Amino acid sequence: MAALVRRYWAEQWLRDGEGPGMERVRAAIAKARAAGFQAASDIIRFVNLTYALGPAFDTDPRYPWAALLHDRSQLPAARLDRVCQWAEKVLRTQEKETEKV
Repeated sequence: MAALVRRYWAEQWLRDGEGPGMERVRAAIAKARAAGFQAASDIIRFVNLTYALGPAFDTDPRYPWAALLHDRSQLPAARLDRVCQWAEKVLRTQEKETEKV
């Protein structure tokens, strides 16, 4: 998992450093599992969300829709699909705002 983060989130990995980067990945994996995600693909997506939105994105008041990740009445992949759709919208909006500056 850390190899994927190093590859796709290289800038953040370098900024964090090896030790903190590994801890951040371990913490994200633990949070994913605590939320009921077991499939490797689901855990990878959860880790990606922590890098895209921040380590505590799932409880961040700026992203109230992320609470859906903890709603066990839905299948794990379905929860992640919905949250990833919302995250993509937020990130696109942020990108457009950055382009304006």
